[in-house]
Amino acid sequence: MPKAQKRRRLTRLIELLRDSPRGHTVVTLAQELGVPLQTVYRYLADLRDLGITLESDEQHRYRLGSDSVHPSLSNEEVVALVTAVQAVANLTPTARRALEKLGSIQRGSLYDPYLHFHTFDQVDEQVFHTLHRAAREKRTVEFDYTPAFKERGTVRHRFDPYGIVHRDGHYYLVGHNHRADKVLWLRLDQIHHVRLSTTRFRRPAFDLAEHASHSFGSIDQGEPVDVTVWFSKVKARAIARTKRHESQWVEQQPDGSLLYHLRVPVTADLVWWVVGYGGHARVVEPAELRELVIGHARAVLGVYQQDSQKGEKAAEYDEQWLTGGKRQ
Repeated sequence: MPKAQKRRRLTRLIELLRDSPRGHTVVTLAQELGVPLQTVYRYLADLRDLGITLESDEQHRYRLGSDSVHPSLSNEEVVALVTAVQAVANLTPTARRALEKLGSIQRGSLYDPYLHFHTFDQVDEQVFHTLHRAAREKRTVEFDYTPAFKERGTVRHRFDPYGIVHRDGHYYLVGHNHRADKVLWLRLDQIHHVRLSTTRFRRPAFDLAEHASHSFGSIDQGEPVDVTVWFSKVKARAIARTKRHESQWVEQQPDGSLLYHLRVPVTADLVWWVVGYGGHARVVEPAELRELVIGHARAVLGVYQQDSQKGEKAAEYDEQWLTGGKRQ
């Protein structure tokens, strides 16, 4: 057996023993790992040889011992863990509790007045853990999804989760949507009533990190096109030093402004990104993106002018771009 495959199975075995308070029998472990019973016994022996304490009860259910994980951490490592756990504390309170249980970190010492991470998302912890488990175990889930624009109503989704991505301050579930028959990004804080099914799916050759690095925002619809946006010298430096997409490259202009090039689909996320820079950004190409940005600007102007006719145009624009299927 290749060593890499054995390492993966041992890692999975530790996860199973760690995540089940009641423990696992050898039979259930064999089923989860897809190996014979004799192999499970060998793996359990391997864990003991590695110094990992295992406990079992009268039903011969195995679980990790309470002293199985007890690392010694340097001050720098503690700071790194504190930074990580504060970044996800609102999403996964379990991470904070887990770190507090480590013997080398005293309870209450995780607060650092020199670090603060803020997110507007309020994600249900059980939703997060169920979806993460489903992605890890390749199990189809069903859930209710309420888009940000509630007039669209709640939609029931059947979903094969590939993983969870954090982008621009929000957490997204990425995977194959059965109804749309394509890969979608759905905001975690808009997911409710998750049901973990017994149906297993075959995950395609899908690299979550690579997929995220090639997406501009949470929407990746349509064919990519060449996009060029001019930025004023006021914003040029910030734009040049920020890596938003793998395809991006910049051209510095003599007056201090720059041309920002990339190849992505024209989506609502792209429109909102350009609009967010106000008069410091101007779409050079494509014409489709330019017209959408102009339409958005006119809609905003119409609202502020209290013009009823322009207000109707604004509502029409919002219906198309905010609730018309471009954004999940």
